[in-house]
Amino acid sequence: MEFRCRPCTDDDEAGMVTAEIAITMPALIVITATVIALVIAGLFQILVTHAAGIGARAAARGDDPAAAVSATTDGRMTTVSISDEGEFSCVNVSAAGPPQRFLHLPAPHARACALKEGGS
Repeated sequence: MEFRCRPCTDDDEAGMVTAEIAITMPALIVITATVIALVIAGLFQILVTHAAGIGARAAARGDDPAAAVSATTDGRMTTVSISDEGEFSCVNVSAAGPPQRFLHLPAPHARACALKEGGS
């Protein structure tokens, strides 16, 4: 059995692959950029949660929680608020990053509390 390739003689099909790629490539680029931005936003949330825990432990020891949070986040734009709730020291941390602005997501926010050392 012999296979032969027949030449494309129909001019109506010329450029179909180019048109399909021109339609799908922008959609794939937008989807890829959105997925990357969501992953980065998730990483920012993990960073903020970790920083809040470290800040709460620092406040419970009597250290400066803002310095501990700043060291943890490498000086990224974070807002730290500290509150004393009885025998607990609580720290609220929020940060704004590029993914939140790109996707109009709320800023990552975390709250952590730790028992004060020495019962004071």
